[in-house]
Amino acid sequence: MAKISVICSDLDGTLLDDRKTLSPENIQAIEQWQQKGKLFGITSGRQPSGVELALNHQIKPDFIVCLNGGKVETITGEVHWNRIENGVALKVLQVMLEHDAEMVKVTVTENGKTMPLDLQHLTATEQALSARLQQPGAIFEKLAAKVVDDDFSQVLLKKFASLPVTASWSDRFFVEVAAQGINKFTGLQQALAGKVPMNQVAAIGDYGNDVAIIKGVGRGVAVANASAVLKQAADVVTVSNNDHAIARIIQDFLEEEKC
Repeated sequence: MAKISVICSDLDGTLLDDRKTLSPENIQAIEQWQQKGKLFGITSGRQPSGVELALNHQIKPDFIVCLNGGKVETITGEVHWNRIENGVALKVLQVMLEHDAEMVKVTVTENGKTMPLDLQHLTATEQALSARLQQPGAIFEKLAAKVVDDDFSQVLLKKFASLPVTASWSDRFFVEVAAQGINKFTGLQQALAGKVPMNQVAAIGDYGNDVAIIKGVGRGVAVANASAVLKQAADVVTVSNNDHAIARIIQDFLEEEKC
């Protein structure tokens, strides 16, 4: 089994505890990991400013995959944007409009900035966005919906499966849509720029939008509070996000190296 040289982690429910904070134990462990010449990265569904807010300058990741692969900051300093084709984005929004009663909130992300979209009462700005979607090209990295119950999230996922997009869920009530073939794992591949074999990478997560990355790397790790689907996909289940899961898994990998 290959030794792990790269760790990437989801934020909410994984690196962050339930209070959305970084524990001193996790911070110290990440610093120890990086001091040994190993890489640590973030793989999140959050927008870039949300990642920055969560980290609060307490750790310095070597790479960042955010918006479920919609934006990637690589280990070589490059930035990649992976956007949804406009015509496809319009079809996604039309599906959401058909089910507006089941939606609590719809958001769109453009150039890394997320804003709410009222499907029924379009403001002048939102009408302008709708007009732009009629044009060729791609402007959105991610579309997302918060729904009234988790059963309906499965309804949306089935509908989006017929469209050329990647749809996933980041919580019981959140459905997220990225461009076709784009997810956290493809973002990780971009982030590492072909410089690290995937069998030397460990990924840690908690929910549906982590499935692809958990399955794609050498060591997929689910936190104890993860969904049943993710635990089934993972190679290892560690402690919960409230018990310094990243510190625990780093310690496990460092101990493994001594053997």
